[in-house]
Amino acid sequence: MFTDTFFTAAAIAASLLVSLSTGIVYSFALLVMRGNGRLPDGQFISSFQEIDGIIQRNDGLFILTWMGSVLTLILALISGWQILEGPPRLMLAVAAGIYLLAFQLPTFLINIPLNTYIQSVDVKQAGAGELWAARERFEKPWNRANTFRSVSGVVTMLLLFGVLAGT
Repeated sequence: MFTDTFFTAAAIAASLLVSLSTGIVYSFALLVMRGNGRLPDGQFISSFQEIDGIIQRNDGLFILTWMGSVLTLILALISGWQILEGPPRLMLAVAAGIYLLAFQLPTFLINIPLNTYIQSVDVKQAGAGELWAARERFEKPWNRANTFRSVSGVVTMLLLFGVLAGT
């Protein structure tokens, strides 16, 4: 049903889009949240609201990259399952499992609900105590989940590169 060419194209596209998505998450861990972490509570919340607002407004390039990573990885898994054997097949299956369960699932179960919560904070109306409490509820859990996603994404990338190198 699937050809080697189809699998290779899907695996290359998945590797690229998974790498870009991981880079987004890693950039948040390495730069954005560390920089925002130095801001007072109200500015921290406002800054995150603005950055997240771009995503919430369904930015086309972000959606293409993020959802494309899932679609192309699933296509690579389905086509690779029919073509690959041995370690490359196992590495592809593990990469897909890690990416879907340890990268994407925490995004939808942890990060997005926290993003929605922090978007609901009215920085202009909230007092200092409310801003502090909102930040406390948001920042540490979001950063923990994001660090987990970053590591999961890097592991997925390495596995996909290994699959491509072995085929």
